[in-house]
Amino acid sequence: MTEDSRVPEELDAAMRRALDDNPSPTATEVLEAAERLLDRVLSGECQDRSSALDLLTVDAVNRKRPAQQEPRKAQVHELAGTHR
Repeated sequence: MTEDSRVPEELDAAMRRALDDNPSPTATEVLEAAERLLDRVLSGECQDRSSALDLLTVDAVNRKRPAQQEPRKAQVHELAGTHR
């Protein structure tokens, strides 16, 4: 990994907190962490830097999700509160 591709310290710390310092979370644990963060963002007015960090963290932890444990689309929509 090059110096330029490292995750910023603040985002790395937020990811670790969101995943309870679990270095190998399951897909379900990642989705649950993302759901908790989104709930926090959506319950506020989303007007400060911490909301932006929460959104970046949701994206980052979602990218960490193990490919071999992809959740079914129905699970994703259920956790997100949407239905198709």
